[in-house]
Amino acid sequence: MRLVILPGLDGSGLLYRKFCAALPSHWQVHCFSYPTDLLSYSQLADVLEPQLPAPPFLLLGESFGGPLAVELARRRPGQVLGLVLCCTFIENPMPWAPMLWQWLRRLEFSAARRNILLRYLLWGHDSPGLRLELEQALSQLPQASFVHRVEQVLALQRPESALGLAMPVLYLQAQQDKLVFPHCAVSLQALLPQLQLCRFHCSHFLLQQHPEDAAQLLLHWCVNHEIRDAAPPGPSAKTASYPGSVFDKASSVQVSPAG
Repeated sequence: MRLVILPGLDGSGLLYRKFCAALPSHWQVHCFSYPTDLLSYSQLADVLEPQLPAPPFLLLGESFGGPLAVELARRRPGQVLGLVLCCTFIENPMPWAPMLWQWLRRLEFSAARRNILLRYLLWGHDSPGLRLELEQALSQLPQASFVHRVEQVLALQRPESALGLAMPVLYLQAQQDKLVFPHCAVSLQALLPQLQLCRFHCSHFLLQQHPEDAAQLLLHWCVNHEIRDAAPPGPSAKTASYPGSVFDKASSVQVSPAG
């Protein structure tokens, strides 16, 4: 099975090692890292589309990466086995934020301010190890890229009609998310009627706080929807050549069919 991960705002692809380690060892996980150029969502999709692995594959979009996953699924509908959306959105998740952002965007995104932001987002679920990991990922993102990506999110408009995607869709929702609120999943479900919603008791960083549970849920979902990779085995995760990070899994998870 090939799984393509489109990461969140940091775009580094560095935050998924535990999640990938919880997947079966034969899965090939291709985690993109985004260029720091000031690109729109459409332009970023143009850059990433030619770099997708050989089909078929699963697409997983987390937070900022959700609209990218939806766009790539629309461009390659016959190649995507299933679409997984994690703590993400299809329209501006904070319609009240643009006025506040006009003031915030002028501030330097210093280490101290990043720490304040992360403490807020992790409120009630904080751990020094995770906060350090998130800080290290965000510190690699230039200020101009951070500002531009936030503005791309705030500029998202709700599609006027259903997205027309036929593949199974799974949405992972964090119940204590202070960035992406429940209405975001409701909006997506209206556009993707087949969407299955699963809730986790955690903050916005679901895949980092519950990597094993999320991996097990993904495997059960694949079994329930009879999602199988019909393509011949490709190169091993250690030798596959794709942009970003390609993780080598160290453990296998066995899942029994639901019944």
